[in-house]
Amino acid sequence: MNRFSLYLIFFVLFGWGLPIPNWAQEFVSVSELEKPQLSEKHFEETPGDSAGWHFDVLHYDVQIEPNFETGFLQGSCRILLKLKGTLPHNRLYFNLKNLQVDSVRLGTLAAEKTQKSGTLIISLPPDFAGTDTLSVQIDYSGFPQNDGFGGYFSSPKIVFTVGEGLYTSPPSMTRYWMPCVDRPSDKATLTLRVRVPAAISVGSNGLLQKTTLLTSTLKEVDWEEKFPIATYLMSVGASHFARFRQVFLPAQGDSIPLEYFVYPSDSTNVRNDVHNLPDMLRFFSEKFGPYPFKKYGMLEAPMQGAMEHQTLTTISDRLFTGDRRYEGVYAHELAHQWWGDCVTLTDWGEIWLNEGFATYSDMLYTEHAYGEKAFRERLDKAAFLYFREDEQVGRFPVLNPLKMWGHTVYEKGAWVLHMLRGVVGTARFFKILQTYHQRYAYGNATTVDFQSVAEELFGKPLDWFFHQWLFEAGYPTYTFQWKPLPLSDGEVKVTVTVRQIQTLAPLFKMPVTLRFVFDDSTIDRVLWVEQTKTDSSFRFSQVPQRVIFDPEDFILKKLIDYSETYPKSAFGLEEPFPNPFKPEVDLAGLIVRFWNRASGQPVRLEIFNLLGQKVRTLLSGAQPPGAGKVIWHGKSDWKDQLPSGLYFCLLHQGHSRSVKKIVLER
Repeated sequence: MNRFSLYLIFFVLFGWGLPIPNWAQEFVSVSELEKPQLSEKHFEETPGDSAGWHFDVLHYDVQIEPNFETGFLQGSCRILLKLKGTLPHNRLYFNLKNLQVDSVRLGTLAAEKTQKSGTLIISLPPDFAGTDTLSVQIDYSGFPQNDGFGGYFSSPKIVFTVGEGLYTSPPSMTRYWMPCVDRPSDKATLTLRVRVPAAISVGSNGLLQKTTLLTSTLKEVDWEEKFPIATYLMSVGASHFARFRQVFLPAQGDSIPLEYFVYPSDSTNVRNDVHNLPDMLRFFSEKFGPYPFKKYGMLEAPMQGAMEHQTLTTISDRLFTGDRRYEGVYAHELAHQWWGDCVTLTDWGEIWLNEGFATYSDMLYTEHAYGEKAFRERLDKAAFLYFREDEQVGRFPVLNPLKMWGHTVYEKGAWVLHMLRGVVGTARFFKILQTYHQRYAYGNATTVDFQSVAEELFGKPLDWFFHQWLFEAGYPTYTFQWKPLPLSDGEVKVTVTVRQIQTLAPLFKMPVTLRFVFDDSTIDRVLWVEQTKTDSSFRFSQVPQRVIFDPEDFILKKLIDYSETYPKSAFGLEEPFPNPFKPEVDLAGLIVRFWNRASGQPVRLEIFNLLGQKVRTLLSGAQPPGAGKVIWHGKSDWKDQLPSGLYFCLLHQGHSRSVKKIVLER
């Protein structure tokens, strides 16, 4: 193996030759804590889903009796539905996975049923009288399953459910423990009656209605959620829990109980960890609108992460430590009660409406509780994690994402909201959130719905913004440079040049704030950047000390600022431009910019092919410290035109190395 091959391995493993900051190596995001995926797991594809054809579910009335020792479940589900027209083949279709249906009744009439590939098909009797609403009683039993994260979990210690699966597509998992129309667009109300041993506590959605002692050893616990709920947000947890409460007193309305179902051994830790939860409720209620339900709480379970079930988050026992280190997860899950639970995505391809919104909400609470610096750190870390996923996993849009539970959805999704805030202004941004929440409360929404609200309150079209950041993939990479020019009238003209040099991404249109810093003042100007190269000039009475590009960091970007004072320790290659490089089209050649140190050591800049063979030396010898530039026309040292393919540009100085890839196309 030659020396360059070793450099290339280092380059591939450690991210294009750039050092990873210590905080970034150690940082774990909310997405990794909430939905931690295991690499050995694989997706289970759900067959084409016909559940819910031509009807809406109005209410689920479910009774279950779990067996803690065997994992067996006995269940009965009465579904009240409203017909929307003629049923296809005079049949009703529901989702039910790996459980046996024992009997079905339509009102008082027995009905025929068929189960196939996770679908329960109920045939209406030929003499069934037509009606707008219909009650279906389904008795079922079996051993419910899970996909490792979502589904039904049973042990002698605890029984619990998780409504989203990480390894099932689509991820709706309530079909694993009750018959339903298991898609987020069909919301209904819920009554859940759970029969358990008398010493067991049960937590679920909504409010506790009653507890009935059936025998000396068996009781039934009845919960009811009167607000519409998507099936993936339904849940139940039963164990020997310790229970305690907090109370949130909103500015208006009744008090909101905060109920906790936790292991007795963890109760002290949990009390410490959730100390700030009432303050989170108060903050989110001020920013987004009043808390939309009658209860909130958490239920501890031996799961991998956390899941925002409506009014009762199920959360991993690993996330209660007593030192509030996972407070960001608690804020994230609470924010889902607005974003996901009350206003629910219409389709799983729009998962950013849940996760991007909850991630940014968590960041906003960080700003509220811990200050601007902590908020900026969260944004910076989010950008780093997204950039890393973009390089390692691949580039894909936020909408209909390649990876649902990752940094493109969570962190870039949060950044999209932050950038929208930068475009429309902070006050109008929160008015948009409040209006969006109010308009679609207890129902479903799409990105188009959110965009419509934003445009309505902004008063201008925003399709350019939403399309590039959500429907397209990638982000902008800008180069920036400014130069002062004294004028004959005593004023100064400051010329600004901005280039977009990103590859495999569109040209972005964004309003960029430029901050001109003078001895005793600052002046902000807005420059719209939407072309490959944007030149502009500004007149002032004096030369600015500095010109800062996007001083509030409202744009998710990478920036190469050629105007900054050269640091003696700087070393490395910038992104070659244009890349991919087409010599027959890009006649000016490929621009390779670099920084080298003021060490006196010679500098070598070389091109290698994919086999690790050196094909061109662009530079060799002593160079003045600072920024340098070389042009390459796609030829070898022997002046031959090199073929299309992947090449690597390697910068050497002493023991330092920096590598960038080049795609040559002919």
